[in-house]
Amino acid sequence: MKKIFFSLLIVGMLATLFTSTVLAGYTISATLYAGQNEVAGFVKIWNVGDNLYVQIQMKSGAGWCLNESQVHVATSLGDIPQNKNGNPKPGQFDYKGSNGCSNGHT
Repeated sequence: MKKIFFSLLIVGMLATLFTSTVLAGYTISATLYAGQNEVAGFVKIWNVGDNLYVQIQMKSGAGWCLNESQVHVATSLGDIPQNKNGNPKPGQFDYKGSNGCSNGHT
């Protein structure tokens, strides 16, 4: 079974929109890619009150599992931990979880 390390970067407008009561009750979904173009699963993001939820679900039968997840939420790109080239630094993200090669995590 292939393992995937997942880092979800929620930046700028997305994080700002979720703090707005206008989007209360809405869910945003996205495809999770492994490598360059292989669909490995799906990500859903929603809020309930002041809580933001991120669910990662691996595609069944694709041979992938979720080993570790890291999420960072910010209202601007500058608030995301970055290296000197401006790339995200997942090891510095605020929320981390070890998933033990599971099929999903919320």
